[in-house]
Amino acid sequence: MTKKQILTVAELKSLFVARFKADQIKQTKLTARVQQALGNEVQEKRSEAIVIEDKLISLASGILARRLKYNRRSTPLISSRDFIRLAPCMIDEIEKVEGEKLDARSRKILEKSMRSMFRGFSRMMDSFTPPSKDPYEEYWRWIMTVLTLATERGVSPTALFGLEETADEIVRRIYTEKQFITLYKRMMNKSLNVEVLKEIIVGPIIDAVSEGNQKERRIFKEQIVAELMPKLREIVKKSRVVQKIWLNEEVDRIYKMK
Repeated sequence: MTKKQILTVAELKSLFVARFKADQIKQTKLTARVQQALGNEVQEKRSEAIVIEDKLISLASGILARRLKYNRRSTPLISSRDFIRLAPCMIDEIEKVEGEKLDARSRKILEKSMRSMFRGFSRMMDSFTPPSKDPYEEYWRWIMTVLTLATERGVSPTALFGLEETADEIVRRIYTEKQFITLYKRMMNKSLNVEVLKEIIVGPIIDAVSEGNQKERRIFKEQIVAELMPKLREIVKKSRVVQKIWLNEEVDRIYKMK
């Protein structure tokens, strides 16, 4: 019996939760750098935001674990539809954290906003797998690499993500330096795409203004876009500079200083 067959859905899920939480810590540090570059005060995450992010990680990890365990090759490993279906669960979580129920209109607006956000997030998730590779195979390759390293080190697989050195070793075993740089740049190009960001940000604003005829909505959208786009382009420009520096630091630490 192979390790693939032995692993339970719960064990697979715990691996993804550990990975995404480690990525989340890195992303928080990178976001702080971007905010500094933009001249903004770095704000600590609110406890409510952390609870909601953890819920999203848990739900997404569960989807990945079930699909991999049951090898549903006819279904995309994870897609925007999955995230959109998560929206009601996430709103329930927000209500729980905030301690109050949203009215029907507020809930509808928030759900539309989340759908736009999730569509953008799913595009970024696509960039984690090289374009020519089967996502199922790539994720299983990652899992088997983690299990092998955990056995070598005599620790639990999830413990590997608590140390930068072992997390970096996983990356080295999965990707060459060139592959890592290519994937990171692909992800950066998707996450820092002005048109995609416009859709994520402007879409929910327009949806929130449900009143008015089509002409009024079109005029409002044009006004929002005209005001927003110069600021958005400036943010993307400065963010790219920070991310390129970050990438160089990551490459140096993972591949040059081993």
